Amino acid sequence: MTQNNGNITVLALMLLAIMTLFTIASFHESSTEVLVVSNDLSTSKSFYCAEATVVEVSNALESASIDDLKEVMSDKSGIYSGRTLNWVHASTQSPDLTISTNWQKATEILTSTNQCKDAEYIAIQNIYTQGDTLRNESLDMNKSGDQVHEYTLIARSTDGGGEATIEIGYRRRF
Repeated sequence: MTQNNGNITVLALMLLAIMTLFTIASFHESSTEVLVVSNDLSTSKSFYCAEATVVEVSNALESASIDDLKEVMSDKSGIYSGRTLNWVHASTQSPDLTISTNWQKATEILTSTNQCKDAEYIAIQNIYTQGDTLRNESLDMNKSGDQVHEYTLIARSTDGGGEATIEIGYRRRF
């Protein structure tokens, strides 16, 4: 009988050790899953904040008056503070993207969300007149006497701990 009691004790200890290993492995896997989901959440928040910013900037350009948009290209001095659209850079003075003062805070323009506190944007304007060849043009936007204003809109966000940058092209005919 003593022989059997010793075998049962050894067997019980082995089962306890195996169950402990399974518990540790499950805990480690669930911790890893939490980190993966957290990383995905921060990346998604950054992306959606950058996307919301670029959409709001394109909406602001769409609702801007023709005179305000023409004023951007007429400013050869590089002084943007006196203009109505002081956040639009002329292509003749393309901003250096590495200089933080060239970026505008999205909180000034975002109307759809107040969750994107670390989003920024840059809008750069190019103007094409009659006879200019538009790049990759599939639509007849450059009709006789019209001007096509082309914009490069760049938005970036570090909201949520991730980082995302979105760049789109936008055209408006006058």
